[in-house]
Amino acid sequence: MCTCVHIRRDVNVEPGSITAQNALQLISNYKESEGWRDYETRAVWFSLSRLKEIYEMIKDIPDGDGVRIYFAKYADKDDSIPTDYQSRKTLVMIPTVAKTEEGILFHKNIFDVEALVDDLPAAEKIGDHKAYNHGDLCPPYCL
Repeated sequence: MCTCVHIRRDVNVEPGSITAQNALQLISNYKESEGWRDYETRAVWFSLSRLKEIYEMIKDIPDGDGVRIYFAKYADKDDSIPTDYQSRKTLVMIPTVAKTEEGILFHKNIFDVEALVDDLPAAEKIGDHKAYNHGDLCPPYCL
């Protein structure tokens, strides 16, 4: 079972950007292992204004320090989402909070995704925590 708590022992080292070549290699690795069928999501696009909304959501959480991105999938039949999103993969972002234990920095989800994903009725009891979705899926929205 994954506890999905990211541990960084050296908190002074921030991950940075990668080269386009490295990015393409990672995408190629995914394509080779998962395949790119015409109907499957390859990417999710977020506008700058959406990214700012995500930032605002996180900074308003006491000790909010980032976001964990989960792979997810829309339901097969759901009248609340566009039909071209039904059954498609997406991304869900869960804010994290900084916790230090024994000198180790943890980035902990604001709610226990690992436990609650298997007990959806219990999720109604977690309060007013927020998560984020609603990027544009590619396909169908890509060039």
